[in-house]
Amino acid sequence: MTKFYEHILLILLIPAGITAQNIAGTFDSTFNQNGQVLFQVENKPTQIEHIQILPNGKYLMIGSVNAQTISPGNRTAVIRYNSNGTPDSSFNGTGAKVLEGRIAQGENTIVLPDQSIISVATGYYPNSISFYKLDINGKIDSSFGQNGYVNTFSGEVYYPNLRKSFQDASGRIIVIGEGKLSPSTDKWIGFVARYTPEGKRDSTFNDNGEVVITDPDPNIDMEIFGGRLSPDGRIFVTGNAGSVYTNTSWLIACINADGTLDQSFGNGGILKKSMGLTQYEACADIHFFPDGKFVAAGWGQKSTKFHFTMARFSENGTQDMSYGVAGKAQISVGCCYSFITEIAEQADGKIVACGYATKDNIYNDFAVARFNPDGSPDSGFGIAGGLILKFEPDTIQYARSVAIDADGKILVAGYTSLVGEFAGTGVLVRLLGTPVTSGTEDTELPDFAQNLQLSPNPVAGNRMQLAYSLEEESTISLDLFDLTGRKIKNFYQNQSRPEGDQTELVELPENLVPGVYFLTLSAGSKAIPVKLIKLP
Repeated sequence: MTKFYEHILLILLIPAGITAQNIAGTFDSTFNQNGQVLFQVENKPTQIEHIQILPNGKYLMIGSVNAQTISPGNRTAVIRYNSNGTPDSSFNGTGAKVLEGRIAQGENTIVLPDQSIISVATGYYPNSISFYKLDINGKIDSSFGQNGYVNTFSGEVYYPNLRKSFQDASGRIIVIGEGKLSPSTDKWIGFVARYTPEGKRDSTFNDNGEVVITDPDPNIDMEIFGGRLSPDGRIFVTGNAGSVYTNTSWLIACINADGTLDQSFGNGGILKKSMGLTQYEACADIHFFPDGKFVAAGWGQKSTKFHFTMARFSENGTQDMSYGVAGKAQISVGCCYSFITEIAEQADGKIVACGYATKDNIYNDFAVARFNPDGSPDSGFGIAGGLILKFEPDTIQYARSVAIDADGKILVAGYTSLVGEFAGTGVLVRLLGTPVTSGTEDTELPDFAQNLQLSPNPVAGNRMQLAYSLEEESTISLDLFDLTGRKIKNFYQNQSRPEGDQTELVELPENLVPGVYFLTLSAGSKAIPVKLIKLP
């Protein structure tokens, strides 16, 4: 079945001197020429879970490769790319390091002040967590643990799934995840563990180095998606609570630096919040502001489906009802279901969210959205604030992590896979975060034409009417471009139009593939943008 959002046509009239690549949310053509990199580490199925930007501007990713013939089959991979979209050959010679020990799926990396790297991953044994340390060049640091490797037991927690790792101000390693209190139980709980910089359990944290997040009701499970360290040193954990995949609510837990639940937050340190009436909703990530407030992001009900959802809270967990609409900021990315996996703040206070969207819960697409500081959708980004990206047909595609570079460009990392497979191809894309100019003299939007209108809008066919008014007699051109700036069609070139109101019929090419395009009405060095949505 064809997806609705594969048939969205975005038409923009772009100012001359500002190419298609200069529009917020479009691919950055200075990154690997087309704004995207699809890759496999060691020619093996690759899954990317996290990206971060290093102080030198390079991009560090963590994930897994499927070794297939090695038990366990999944091995942690640490990858470093240059800012132009090429592998950084100064990192282990190839730009990637696969950790050969008995270590399973990589979840996160911690970059130390000297640019060395600690990789944190689920261990080989049912209740273990493993650490590897690499130097700045991607080589094993043999001074760490035993030949660069530390395997430690995860205390009370069996079968830990790690979701987030970071260091506190003292250099201690904090690990957030989910697991079970017994190999025989079906009940899932959340946990936070703290380790010394050497990878040893920190007994000063809740006396045993670990705090468990659970509910006294045996039928309530905790599913953990992430967490962050607040500016005041508290540890926040995000996820959901309820019967897994049914009747769940947002979960945010707050833990003090000593490992005790913060009694001033929520209900005894745990906040459960419903974002609608859907059967399955969750909080996946969190971001803090200087005033102590934070936004939490995940998915919640919108109409009869669930979509990208954010909410803003005070330090004690009180929801800010002035944010978005009635306390919720939501964007429908695609037609049916969309899920946030991670968020990042731009320098202008806007929040960029990445995740995935699906119509049938079988095939997913990369999804990216941008919210204004007040929680409203950023109408200058994608379609009504949201954007769908597709890379390989008939695959499941997940955007897992997002970061903003020093130039305001948006990095989104994830992977594609075939249905039923572990992983297939790692994906890294760079999008423009804000409109930028090419440096020509004419940098502001011109006003040679007024009152531009396209109708019908949305349009289901290939014909539309373009209406506008000219302030004076002008010589104009009309062109159609794709996302990369490649010209698809010139409708007319340097035709004279009189002063006054104009009405024209525009016919799109019959064989035009559904997607995002740019229609440019120009007069000399000037042009004006307009948006149109094409329906199936």
